[in-house]
Amino acid sequence: MHIEPEQFSFGRSLNLGIARAQCDLVVITSAHVYPVYPDWLESLIAPFEDSELALSYGKQRGNSKTHFSEHQVFARWYPDNSQSRQTNPFCNNANAAIRRRLWEEHQYDETLSGLEDLEWANWAMKQGYSIAYSAEAEIVHVHEDSPRGIYNRYRREAMAFKRIYPQEEFNL
Repeated sequence: MHIEPEQFSFGRSLNLGIARAQCDLVVITSAHVYPVYPDWLESLIAPFEDSELALSYGKQRGNSKTHFSEHQVFARWYPDNSQSRQTNPFCNNANAAIRRRLWEEHQYDETLSGLEDLEWANWAMKQGYSIAYSAEAEIVHVHEDSPRGIYNRYRREAMAFKRIYPQEEFNL
């Protein structure tokens, strides 16, 4: 399937792919990641033994080309200890799995410029489902963005964050 650039959104690409999936669990990864351990997939889907789990996501780290600042972000957002039931909806679709039947109830928001994963997880938690973090499901996530690209990514995500949480205030 091809998405024209002017029709692209992360939410749309996810919805199109998940609509074609035929299993209850759908694994989502970014095109620029690779697993660290051979049991990555097993570690990512193991938390789904909990029937109240909506989404599981795994640890991310950079490689030798990753900027220092991004290594710091990875270290802060992806700790070494797993958490079977998070108290917040943070997650990341670069390394995640979801229950397809829940996606059928609430698809990814195709109008967001980013953070469609956060919006979906927020919805799932409001429905009483949980989010799990698996440090053992570790991947290397390689961004080779220019400073302008990094600026654009954070700008896009800031705009999406403000749509998801309009009451929040933030600054540079």
